[in-house]
Amino acid sequence: MPSIPATLHRRETIVSAVLYLMTKHAQSPCPLLGRAVAEHLNLLARCPADDSTSETSELLCRLAAAWRLLANDRPSPATWSHHRTDATPVLQ
Repeated sequence: MPSIPATLHRRETIVSAVLYLMTKHAQSPCPLLGRAVAEHLNLLARCPADDSTSETSELLCRLAAAWRLLANDRPSPATWSHHRTDATPVLQ
């Protein structure tokens, strides 16, 4: 059985991890998950691959920046006030 190059195995692991984190974030938005997605996208941008282009790295960096903004802009549920009668979360 042919061996899988270490860089390919690492890249596939990072892709799997970032897809898992994105799925979890979609199910339950959380700034920590958003930051983890951004970090994994940055890792992926720096991970060498034979078929990777500078455009791919640039796209991954832009996606990471967008995820960082998403993680920082989204209020944490811990900062919501649930004392309103209509149960609409309000930032304190």
